[in-house]
Amino acid sequence: MKQTIGIILVVLFLTSCAAGNDTAPVPTEPASSPNTPGSPGTPSISPSVSAPSNLPDDVTALVNKGLTVQSFEYTGGEPGITFFIKGDNIKKTRSTFPENYKPGEYFTHVYIDRSAKTAYAACLGAKECGEYNNTAYALSYETENIETPLDVLSSIAQRTDVTKKSSVFVRQRKSTLLTYTNSDGLLEEVAIENYYGLPVERTSYDEDGGIVKKTTYEFIHINQIKDAEVQMTATVRE
Repeated sequence: MKQTIGIILVVLFLTSCAAGNDTAPVPTEPASSPNTPGSPGTPSISPSVSAPSNLPDDVTALVNKGLTVQSFEYTGGEPGITFFIKGDNIKKTRSTFPENYKPGEYFTHVYIDRSAKTAYAACLGAKECGEYNNTAYALSYETENIETPLDVLSSIAQRTDVTKKSSVFVRQRKSTLLTYTNSDGLLEEVAIENYYGLPVERTSYDEDGGIVKKTTYEFIHINQIKDAEVQMTATVRE
């Protein structure tokens, strides 16, 4: 009898050991590696702008989103002018073109290349330009260069006094209103729409709360501008 009980106990012991060996080990999570450009995580940003580092987390995420936009067409800043932006290249067109550059000489577009620090006024259109069609004239880069909406975001990213004031609607787009003190010591507010993270309105106030300057950015196309649209290929005239 004792021998039978002993055999049963041995069998039970061996069975329990076999069941334990069938249990798969819990996998360990691989060590995370820091984000690199192009990897999942924080979006990569053009070298011409800086990632936000001094802002509240929710504002950082919003500004970062806008800084990842590659190209856009918009109006705002200069009445009657439409701007095309892609990378370091900018094109201006005006509703009143062709304009005079020199007496008797006209242009329909202005091209700015920030990497080369050049600006040209080009006349493109046989009917409008006549003998000056497909020719260009050198302009002052410092005069023609503009502050783009991405420049506004990049400037905000470097500030330490930005606060989130409220949520607002600007032209029926839900936006986040940020406030800070600008370089002139005046209160400035920037409304950034929440979908693309681009500024849609910028307002500066004097010490009495009066509006000193108000700029409205109206975006027509986003991430749809081709390189050929912003590169100047006309023949440069002396």
